[in-house]
Amino acid sequence: MKQRLLGRLAGSLLLTFVMGSAAALAEPLTIGHQTVTDYRAFDGTVEAVNQSTISAQVQAVVTGVYADVGDQIGAGTLIVKLDDTEIQAKLRQAQASVAAAKASIFDTRSQLQRLKQLYSRKATSQSSLDSAQAAYDAALAQLEAARSEVAVAQRQLSYTQIKAPYSGLVVSRQVELGETVQPGTPLLTGLALSPLRVLVQVPQSLKAIAVKGGKVQIDYEGKPLADASISRVSPLASADTHDFAVRVDLPSDVQGPLPGEAVKVRFVTGERQAILIPRDSIVHEGELSAVYVLGDQDRPLLRQVRLGATSEGKVEVLAGLRDGERIAGNAVDVMSELAKKAVNDGR
Repeated sequence: MKQRLLGRLAGSLLLTFVMGSAAALAEPLTIGHQTVTDYRAFDGTVEAVNQSTISAQVQAVVTGVYADVGDQIGAGTLIVKLDDTEIQAKLRQAQASVAAAKASIFDTRSQLQRLKQLYSRKATSQSSLDSAQAAYDAALAQLEAARSEVAVAQRQLSYTQIKAPYSGLVVSRQVELGETVQPGTPLLTGLALSPLRVLVQVPQSLKAIAVKGGKVQIDYEGKPLADASISRVSPLASADTHDFAVRVDLPSDVQGPLPGEAVKVRFVTGERQAILIPRDSIVHEGELSAVYVLGDQDRPLLRQVRLGATSEGKVEVLAGLRDGERIAGNAVDVMSELAKKAVNDGR
């Protein structure tokens, strides 16, 4: 098979030589080494920075559920309502205790002031004055206790109207209308679609390439997505895999990936010199690859090359080209011109 392909490629080269110059439509490219950045790519998983489960903080009956799985909600949106009848009663009772304590303070203060005046004229005893002072202090303490009960009731009342802590997406619902919930009962789970981060595992042998603040490239669905920064490197390796967990923060304007999706994280491992050519300049014949090298009078000569990795539309040439040589930038244009010339010459 390889012998037949080589023969076909050689025949194409001979045909090209005979046809003469036909690179008018192909933009010539001068070959030269360029600085290439080497990467190591690892699979990563997109995560939401803000993800949480909202739980009940009081015992009550669920009277309203205003969000469900898949809903996008804004920060501060009411998502669950709990029955507040008992808490409202406790609040009113606490407020009444505050009013009673204030009335008691007014009476005991008046009594204390009257006894102080009498005591100054030696018209009452020290024990009577001390009792009045104790009654006044007790009324002050009752007021503080009543105010504390009001604050507790108001806080519990706020827990009956559960609102979204941030804008995001509801991913799980654990409560139904009419249920009685206890403190700690999960209600809804949600996450924010921005900001996002990527969790990737880096082998112990390559830990040196993962440095906090370092730059990496994120690829999504086979295409470059964004340049990102390493925000955290775990100080300890996994006992099972010996990998280090690395977190990468995605830029806030990144669009596309969702939490749970897979991406590629490319870490820089070094730089070197290499020859890169456009994919459009390459002719593929089975397992063989070739380019049109422009010879004397820009005559295109087909030459086999050995190719390496592809990145962003450029292919590395491992063998077959030298610095200073020129090639046709678009192989299709050359082949089209050669075909036209063959038809014209055959008339």
